[in-house]
Formats: sequence, structure tokens, C-alpha cells
Amino acid sequence: MIVKGTTIRYNNQPATILLLVDITERKQLETEREQNAQELKRYSLSLQQANRQVNLLSSITRHDILNQVNIGLLHIDNLKMEMINPELSTKLDDIESVIRTIQSQIEFTRIYENLGLFAPEWYNLDILISYLCPPKGIVMHYNLDNFMIYADKMIEKVFFNLLDNSIRHGGNVTKICLYTRITGKELLVIFEDDGRGIPPEEKELIFKRGYGKNTGFGMFLVREILSLTGISIRENGISGSGVRFEIHVPEGMFKKTNSDRRNDS
Repeated sequence: MIVKGTTIRYNNQPATILLLVDITERKQLETEREQNAQELKRYSLSLQQANRQVNLLSSITRHDILNQVNIGLLHIDNLKMEMINPELSTKLDDIESVIRTIQSQIEFTRIYENLGLFAPEWYNLDILISYLCPPKGIVMHYNLDNFMIYADKMIEKVFFNLLDNSIRHGGNVTKICLYTRITGKELLVIFEDDGRGIPPEEKELIFKRGYGKNTGFGMFLVREILSLTGISIRENGISGSGVRFEIHVPEGMFKKTNSDRRNDS
């Protein structure tokens, strides 16, 4: 019970008004909220422990599988050196290709198991991009207007994979540009190169797991990382004129910093 009082005059006489407030229900709600918070904390700790155990088991299993894969590849190499029959040699090449596919898929689980494992944080886009190292012959221009985005801890891999995509599949790429635009309530982060671009029929397929000429996981991983905080990506460049990846950051998932960082590398 809360008692509040104030002095007034009533019929030209001093008087006191008392206000009695029953806070029993509020106290009950506060107690329930505290109990729920403690229970949520226990669940969170239990989930973290379970994740650690699952990741440990996955790591051990992955290590054992890769050891067997490497042994298999070694046997294939030995057989190739002794192989005389061209037809059998071709079949060995097919077997090796299958084993290497298994190897790349197992290696991918090393990366994917950490996706969403940690709470998202704010990341400075200009700093993230400054970590990229384009090879000799490719000039990278970027000005991200001091924006930060709220993203998963693996956000750095998004831009690494976009750069890797340009290097591997862009043809004769000589220039990469990254910049931002505000459209309505969204922030657009734009990645462009001057390579061969992507045909219209492949613009969505490149984000499918297993699609592509290399591992087929790079662009799939890009979309998965971004989606954890409601960020989306699409490619809408003109085939033959380079790629244009648009990363759509929704309202509340971006903000500006006070620093000023621009670069050409």
C-alpha cells in the first residue's frame, strides 16, 4: 500500500487529502517478471551449454570424417600412378571428384555451425570493407557514409564472399565499388564490379545451396548470414556489364557513426 498526502484548505479550514494506492497487483507482476527473467536466463545458459556440446561433437566427427577422406584421396593418388588402363583411370577421376565434393561439404559445416550462435552486434561497414584485400589488378573504391548495421558475427564473410565471387566468376574484373543509398526507410548497401555479370536466369539460383562452379556455398552463406537480422540481398546488375548486389537493411538495423572513413584501394 502506498499512501500519498497533501495539505489543502477546506471550508476555510486546513485539511489533508490522503490517497491510498493498492500496489499488490503491481508487486505480483514485478515478482512474476523477475521469475520469468531468471527462468529465461536458465534456459539461455542451458541452450548455450547444449550448443557447445553439439559443436564439440560435430568438430570431432568432422575431424574423423576428413581424416578418412584424406586417406581415400591418398589411395586414389597411389592407384593413379600405377594405373595403365585409361578407362579405369577415368573412373578413378570420377570417384575422386565425388570424394572432393564430400570434403568441401564437410568443410562447409565448420563455417555453418557458428551461424547465429552469438548475439548480433553493431558493425561499422567501412571498417569491415577495409579488411578486404583485392588482388593486384583490381581497384576497390568504397564510401559507406559512416553507416553501421546490426548483424551476425559472421558478417565479414558476406563481403569476403562477394569479393571472392567477383574474382572467381567475374571474368576480367578491374574495379569494385561499394556505397550506400537510403530508399524510404531502408538502407541499401551496394556492391558492384565491372566484370561479365550474371545472366537473368541465374540471379536467384546463385543463392541456392550447392549451385555454382566452385563449392556452391558462398552466396548461399551470404544470404543466410544476412537473414538472421532481417537483412536481404538480391542481384540486379546487367549481364555483360558487371554484378550489382543490393543488400537491403531494414529500419532499426542501421545507424550512423561520427567517424569519417573513405578509401580507394
